[in-house]
Amino acid sequence: MVEGSQGAQRRGYDVDTGFSGYLLRRAAAQICRCACDGPHTAPVPYFQRLEKFYLGLAAANIPTETPPDLKKSGETPEFYALALPIPDQRPPLGDLKFTDLRFKFLLTRAYANDGKPDDEIATAAEKYAGSSADALNQYLDQIRAALLDPDNQGGWPFRSYLVSMPVSRTLMMQQLTGQMKDRNAPDWAIQAYAMIYLKLMSGDPGAAAGILEDLGKISPYLARSAGENAFLGKNYYPGRVMAYLKPVRQVMSRNAGFMGDVPAVYKWATGHVLRIALATQEIKNTPPASPVDILTSAPYAEMMALENSPAFAPVKKAAPAPGGQNAVSDADDGASGQY
Repeated sequence: MVEGSQGAQRRGYDVDTGFSGYLLRRAAAQICRCACDGPHTAPVPYFQRLEKFYLGLAAANIPTETPPDLKKSGETPEFYALALPIPDQRPPLGDLKFTDLRFKFLLTRAYANDGKPDDEIATAAEKYAGSSADALNQYLDQIRAALLDPDNQGGWPFRSYLVSMPVSRTLMMQQLTGQMKDRNAPDWAIQAYAMIYLKLMSGDPGAAAGILEDLGKISPYLARSAGENAFLGKNYYPGRVMAYLKPVRQVMSRNAGFMGDVPAVYKWATGHVLRIALATQEIKNTPPASPVDILTSAPYAEMMALENSPAFAPVKKAAPAPGGQNAVSDADDGASGQY
């Protein structure tokens, strides 16, 4: 995945930005042809520069992947940041077994679609959201709706009236506790997903984090979804969201965001670019930034990392007058790690 004209313009690279995205895509195609048809020379100077850059990257990543290296490339930080290909990688879906076979089919399809609109999935999500089952099964159906169509139904885990009332939350947790004893049960993953939010809404982020980690062993995709979406409930938690969700952030960091065996450039982004990006306020710390977010939203931080500029910590806001509330920003709430 390579940025198009908006990315080029945002990075301030001095080229015809409307054409640069096309050039980058064509350069990749040229390299493929070069590998198949033998040596040739790109007819456009910018093509030649891109071709040399990509072939150099390819050689540097044989036999194993390596992090970006500006000095070895011989390029400028601006060009390197613009042209660096960003792989598109998602957490593994896992071997999920649901008793609701229709939901299993639709979730697998939604995963394969990778966010592309699908009318059948959207319609099914609406039906799940409008479920009239008993309280627990209704909430589980709302969770299914959120997983199938996060753009339109993603708020159910927090906004359902079933989790807004302590009594119904307690009853659902009691039911789920009994049902979740067998982790090999086909519906354990969807039950665990629901329990994470119930625990968060009940003031127990530590228990939620433990369930999140267990869920990641079955479905990294569902675990990352639950971990990321936990930050959407910030208006329902006591205190500051980053402090409250510290156990969740620690689990996400310990498991590399449940992304699996990530490319070297992802590790470089979270290890070297993220802290600078937070300090320059190019990205926010809630929800946790993915490697792709870092590389596409923080061009200046990326260039600073390429130049090995020292990472600096986010600046704290001025302290309030005596008796006022703590004014330290969430970005400095011990969140300088990966998640």
